[in-house]
Amino acid sequence: ARNYPQAELSVLGESMGAATALLIAEKSDKLRFCVADCPYNDMKAELTFVGKRRYPYMPMGLVMPLADLWFKILTGCFMKDASPLYHVKKLQIPTLLVHGTADMTVPVEMSRELAKASEFITYFEVENAPHAGVIVCEPEKYREKMQEICGEVRV
Repeated sequence: ARNYPQAELSVLGESMGAATALLIAEKSDKLRFCVADCPYNDMKAELTFVGKRRYPYMPMGLVMPLADLWFKILTGCFMKDASPLYHVKKLQIPTLLVHGTADMTVPVEMSRELAKASEFITYFEVENAPHAGVIVCEPEKYREKMQEICGEVRV
């Protein structure tokens, strides 16, 4: 964007990339819109969810505080600081949030909670779509939603 000041930029992410897209969308004043497909809303909650499914014998209540401390040492911030739920409240650009109800990787409730946190979010939920599968299950509706958000910002 620095070399192309007239550039019209947007961000789209899927899964962890969707969470990252939401974090970028809140921080950047260069973006026109954001599309987040099946993001988690809280990093610690997502890691706990996945951990319990993959490692049911592991005491996640003990593991996650240590993981959070390790994250702080490595990155300089706690997981909460890198969690979209605490940032989307400050969104100032149109954002399309997409999630399928059959997602077994990121609970659909996480996107529902994100959608309630900002008036700039348009939420699109598809029944029986798996993780990152909305575009495959409902390609025409997905395209319509993308066209709507592009129309909002006149791209």
